[in-house]
Amino acid sequence: AEAGGPGPPFWESCPVDALKALGNVSVPRGEFWMGNPRNLFLIKEIASAAHIYGKKYVDAESWTTWRRWRDGPFTRKQLVDRAFCEGLNRVTYHGFSHSPLEEGYPGRSYHAGVDMNPKVVWWSKARPFMDYLARCCYMLQQGLYVADVAYYYGDQAPNFWPLYHNVPGKPLIDGLGIGYEYDVVNSDVILNRMSVEDGKIVLPDGMSYRVLVLPERKDMSLEILKKLEKLVSEGATVIGPKPSVVPGLGDFEKKTEALRELAGKMWGDINGKTVKVSEYGKGRVIWGYTPQQWLEKISVGPDFICLDPDLAGSFNYIHRQTENADIYFISNKTLDPINTDCLFRTEDRIPQLWDPSDGTMKEQFVYTSVEGGISLPIVLPPGGSVFVVFRKGAPSSGLVSLAKEESGSDKDFPVEQVVAAGENSVIVQCWQNGKYLLTGRNGQTKQLEITSIPVPLEIKGDWRVQFDPEWGAPAEIIMPELISWTDHGNEGVKYYSGQGVYNKTINVPGDWLGPGKGICMDLGDVREVAEIYVNGKSAGVLWKPPFRVDITSLLKPGANDLGIEVMNLWINRLTGDMDLPDDEKFTRTNIRSDGGSWLANWADWDVQPAGLLGPVRLLPSVQVSVKTRNRSSL
Repeated sequence: AEAGGPGPPFWESCPVDALKALGNVSVPRGEFWMGNPRNLFLIKEIASAAHIYGKKYVDAESWTTWRRWRDGPFTRKQLVDRAFCEGLNRVTYHGFSHSPLEEGYPGRSYHAGVDMNPKVVWWSKARPFMDYLARCCYMLQQGLYVADVAYYYGDQAPNFWPLYHNVPGKPLIDGLGIGYEYDVVNSDVILNRMSVEDGKIVLPDGMSYRVLVLPERKDMSLEILKKLEKLVSEGATVIGPKPSVVPGLGDFEKKTEALRELAGKMWGDINGKTVKVSEYGKGRVIWGYTPQQWLEKISVGPDFICLDPDLAGSFNYIHRQTENADIYFISNKTLDPINTDCLFRTEDRIPQLWDPSDGTMKEQFVYTSVEGGISLPIVLPPGGSVFVVFRKGAPSSGLVSLAKEESGSDKDFPVEQVVAAGENSVIVQCWQNGKYLLTGRNGQTKQLEITSIPVPLEIKGDWRVQFDPEWGAPAEIIMPELISWTDHGNEGVKYYSGQGVYNKTINVPGDWLGPGKGICMDLGDVREVAEIYVNGKSAGVLWKPPFRVDITSLLKPGANDLGIEVMNLWINRLTGDMDLPDDEKFTRTNIRSDGGSWLANWADWDVQPAGLLGPVRLLPSVQVSVKTRNRSSL
């Protein structure tokens, strides 16, 4: 239930403690929208409620939208990744229309629902996207959320966080920088669920926080201050201004006098300038340091941070911890590829990279222990994501870095990587000729020079493209070069929605194949989903950048049959149908443009790029064995 309050316009005025309301339901649920001008993204508060009230699931009405049939899986991934990093771990589609066959395509739908049902164009290839969501949700349901700060949002009404839910990015609290996480807490949790262990604030379900931050307000209930006094006496750290008045009118003067007396003892001589810390019992009260400044003062660095300052704002992340593992989910917020070193606040553990898009789990052979944690390279495509899992174990390689000495056009190629390690060797895979430098934990270096990789092959020339003529396009066309269907001169192709199949014969030189050699197919730009077939066998469904897959095992020397099935979105055919009489329209839906309850003027929405845009390339690679002393040194 969306127990945190009703929808707009009531958020700003509804007299409710949202956290307490959410804490009283079995499954707290929020929502996030696509393309809404208010940036409706209500996840962080829901996640906080789940964390502080011991709820396993953080649910959300997901991808709510009025952008009908305009968004594919990659667009949805970018948004849900942000939600995952705010604490989401269970996805509920906002509508899953059950539209009878006789209602046609795209069929009946709720006016604000997400378009996800068997009548979506790309439904037959939706499984990999669904698997991605399932793997992410499963991983983010493990263990406990890791946060340094509990932020008390006061006792006023209404009480929401953030107040207007109008935040274009992951919400931060003032004074807490990138790389530190927090939960919002309320009076109920402070009074009834908080205690202190080993200097940390703890909750009955296992959550813990290093500091409790108070709101910038003068008012505080006497009951809350008394509980804070108990927590601080037992070792807690509280940051915030000294309260001077109680809310409400009941026994106002008596309670205010008691509040001021107790606050005076706790805050002592603090003035926020020359005196910023008051030691009290086993704990302390602080005013004049931001939460980040205090954490840095006690040598608590960021939990996760990019070591390149220019890229520090390019990531979202969330950290969960089990008894045996630290689980970080890292998301590239940008539409640029990223290859940079990042620091994780963990130690004495071995990193692995778990890819939620295909389920692979690979040891990260290149990393180093540094002050503040473990540093390792994070390589993500545009809008990409990965789980970095740290577990106990012995290092498998002695490498701390692997880098190409000349940069070149690296963004057009996969990044060099160590793919295996033995007792006295590591296997390095490269896609570009050049010199590579390996650095070991013992400080020694080795140079690796690669000269045998062939130049990538761009697949040019005519493509035979087949369409379903039932949806207005010709059964087959020849494309001399790859272009968007919307740029084609035939209106049946321009407004086509459905599957197009690209066919071609490609020739692979015999010396490209063999031991230690590999070939990836890179499709370039795809709108929206593609499945590659080589010699009649599927190489997999591609639904996000880079549209790239290893096809080595499917190739043979010489001629190879290539087929690429591409699916787009309904918006193009809906737009094309605008100018057609009703009896000539291809699409049918209750979301209409000529009056009625659900309005959509398809003519106001441009057609969207569709099909295989390319360039399509074959990218050869080699794997080279490099001798090492042992598993811990080069």
